[in-house]
Amino acid sequence: MKKLFSRRPLTVDPAHMITLHQEAIEQLELMNTVVEASEHASDGMHDTLTRMAENHWEAYLDVLHMIWTQCRKNIRFKN
Repeated sequence: MKKLFSRRPLTVDPAHMITLHQEAIEQLELMNTVVEASEHASDGMHDTLTRMAENHWEAYLDVLHMIWTQCRKNIRFKN
């Protein structure tokens, strides 16, 4: 069985990774709050809150991308 990657010491800044994870969780919590509020809102406000929820989702995905980029730098894939 072939190994897909080799192990080497990680150079990830733990404090930075913790901050990124906290930001991701915060974006999900904000999105959840906005979605709950939009369920009880009128049509015009509902559309605005839906856009806000979409913005929080995109921010969450951006943070996940930053986390993945940090981790990916520390994995060397073999050919």
